[in-house]
Amino acid sequence: MRTANTSHGLWTPTNEVSRSGESVRCGDGSLRFGELRRAVPGISERVLILQLREMETTGLLHREVYHQVPPKVEYSLTEFGHSLNTAMAPLGEWGEEHIERIEAIPWVT
Repeated sequence: MRTANTSHGLWTPTNEVSRSGESVRCGDGSLRFGELRRAVPGISERVLILQLREMETTGLLHREVYHQVPPKVEYSLTEFGHSLNTAMAPLGEWGEEHIERIEAIPWVT
């Protein structure tokens, strides 16, 4: 799930989450909250929680709760979420191709 900061200040998922050149691919299986948080630099815990809840509500993400000590929760893409990745892949490629120009835009917040 590649992340992009939208004009509304929200993080939206696409294909993969990357940090320091390392990729964490959501399509390859489940990820725990801490893995997602570490993989998305600059996102607050609150915003990540809200985005995960929204993705779960819209059917893009499955949240699996394991009732154990310590508590464990894993997130994985649903079939619907995988289909969104397919649709978003060209946009992600465009973004990578134009990243320097995009980062130079003086966004108004």
